[in-house]
Amino acid sequence: MKYQELFDYLEGKCDFKEIKNKSKAKKDYTWNCDCKLTFTKQFCKKNKLDFEKVKKRLNNTGGYCDCEVIFNSAEKIKGSEEIK
Repeated sequence: MKYQELFDYLEGKCDFKEIKNKSKAKKDYTWNCDCKLTFTKQFCKKNKLDFEKVKKRLNNTGGYCDCEVIFNSAEKIKGSEEIK
């Protein structure tokens, strides 16, 4: 199992959507996140992965909740890295 699979799963679960911005100068987005690693924990349970180890790896790269995993950890962890 690779981290890219987790990142893809979270992108689907966080449900990122572009919202209309009147200025058109930049894009604004909205998403679902409960400020926890809820979806990450679901992914680990579903795939029989040690959540505490995954959580520690993600926390070390700025991923303290599901959306931060996408915004921070995905930039620092190679998607091809195996989840251990």
